[in-house]
Amino acid sequence: MNIIIDVAVKDLTSTGQRPVSTSDRPPLTNVVMGGAKVMNHLRTNIGKRKLILHLQMKLIMSILICCPSTGLNSMEQVHLKYWFPDLTTLWQDLGIQYIDRGLTYPKVDRSLSDGVFEMTVAANRLTITMHVDWEFSNVDFNGWVLTAVTGGLDFSDARILQSSAPTSLIRLTSTTNVISVNWGGTPFVANDVLVIGFKYSDISE
Repeated sequence: MNIIIDVAVKDLTSTGQRPVSTSDRPPLTNVVMGGAKVMNHLRTNIGKRKLILHLQMKLIMSILICCPSTGLNSMEQVHLKYWFPDLTTLWQDLGIQYIDRGLTYPKVDRSLSDGVFEMTVAANRLTITMHVDWEFSNVDFNGWVLTAVTGGLDFSDARILQSSAPTSLIRLTSTTNVISVNWGGTPFVANDVLVIGFKYSDISE
């Protein structure tokens, strides 16, 4: 779009005033070019604003898609220990870890180099998946204890949601910050799953 400004020339001879000469008018070429520069500047600024808005919307959508809100603080920590053959003998200490929207202990129970099972801890449940066929020795205590190091997790209502093995053989106890499972004598098959549900803040199953 070109903006053309013309200056009308009046015949002021009768009043004694000098008429506006052609040389007094701003060059038409300069006016047109100036208008074009203004329009280009406007187009550039509008384009930049649209691009920024587009990038902001993409960022917001990616956050909503990739990181759905669970109410889980990424700084929540848990500590997993395996005890055998009683609760005074530590068989394996898997350390304190951040949950951060999903934590997996890949090698639990050092009876095997790759672990007998893996455990994934999320905002309101933990999932155990067996690596191999395995029957846990029936001793005083053969199992694990998961402790919430920080205060956001609440294990007080922990319960078995799913189990491939007989639940009657799995002794689950829990307090506000501790889940304990003694499964001595329980047989499992490779890829069997045990799911235990609990609360996180106001999130519950």
